[in-house]
Amino acid sequence: MKMFDVIVLGGGPAGYTAALYCARANLKTMILEKMWPGGQMATTSQVDNYPGFNEGIDGHELSERMKLGAERFGVISEYGEVVSIEASGQPKRIKTNSAEYECKALIIATGAAPRSLNLPHEDELRGRGVAYCATCDGMFFKNKVVAVVGGGNSAVADALYLSKICKKVYLIHRRNRLNATKTYLAPLDEAENIEFIWSSQVVEPIYGDLLTGIKLENTETGAVSQLDCDGLFIAIGRRPNTDLFEGIVDIDEAGYIIADETTQTNVEGIYAVGDVRTKPLRQIITAASDGAVASKFIEDYFVQLCGRNHKVKSLRYKSEPNRFFVLTPENYEVGELNLEPTTDNTFIITHVGVDNSYNGLGIAKELVRQTVEAARQNHWKLIPRCPFAKVEYDKHPEYKDTLA
Repeated sequence: MKMFDVIVLGGGPAGYTAALYCARANLKTMILEKMWPGGQMATTSQVDNYPGFNEGIDGHELSERMKLGAERFGVISEYGEVVSIEASGQPKRIKTNSAEYECKALIIATGAAPRSLNLPHEDELRGRGVAYCATCDGMFFKNKVVAVVGGGNSAVADALYLSKICKKVYLIHRRNRLNATKTYLAPLDEAENIEFIWSSQVVEPIYGDLLTGIKLENTETGAVSQLDCDGLFIAIGRRPNTDLFEGIVDIDEAGYIIADETTQTNVEGIYAVGDVRTKPLRQIITAASDGAVASKFIEDYFVQLCGRNHKVKSLRYKSEPNRFFVLTPENYEVGELNLEPTTDNTFIITHVGVDNSYNGLGIAKELVRQTVEAARQNHWKLIPRCPFAKVEYDKHPEYKDTLA
């Protein structure tokens, strides 16, 4: 059974950001993804609201970049469907349809999928006129005519957002009144380009290469009509992918995992990031932010585990040719840093490895610091080639005098 410090369930922007940050903290980290990297993001043809891409970027390409960025620091990507989780105590055990794994910290990043109308050809028209996120895709329909389906807060918020961008917005609801809260009523009345279509449901898209309109059925009379539009925004809610975690962590009435801005759940060592957790805004950038935050609290958690499981009063830092290492009072080796000689007085830092049960992050940092001190005393030059050493050099400008 493979053992990891951290296992991340779900390879979307939240999952890969969490994995990247954990790996850079020298935690042995694995991503476990059911289908493909990126999750919902990978199905988006154009992402225009993620910073750093002035021409936008294809969602699939952004997914691959996130995956490669994490793997650059040692993250392992595995694929499989999780069938069971044993989350109480340590270690936590995850069983898939093909393998079993253990970890000390578990990050849930399984996301949430928009609910569909199950229209004919709905999936193939996604990105060609059918959309599920106004803030993500609204600008593609600037000065065009769109329809929003739904009657709750999400649908009304989408309609109001699109009314500032689009020439005309139709808000379609199968009942004769909205389910949205009263705070939305005044802004709706003030929006001159929003028109309500009551007691109606979409039954079929009309399209060529792109969506050109929709067929509507009146829920009271059964009459069918046609509405010309350039875009159809389906806003009937999302379904979080949390079935597997019922009875393991606390879940709210909508199905989302209850976790605050620390991303910590009610179970020690389990964290929820991205669209799967309770939060006010679900975007790529907020998902990535969750991943970074989770890693910080996981580092703290490992420090607690160290103090709880191993009452080590002292560690001995020693060196020998081409190696620095750490021993407990019982002579158990809990960390090492390897050097590879190149030319006279020049060494490559090739590896920093630690046992995270003994405050591994602190040990790794101290190994690099002591190697830098030895380089100064012996007039060595160092080349930090392993990822952790590179990160430490980036964090500590005062180490730069030892660079080759």
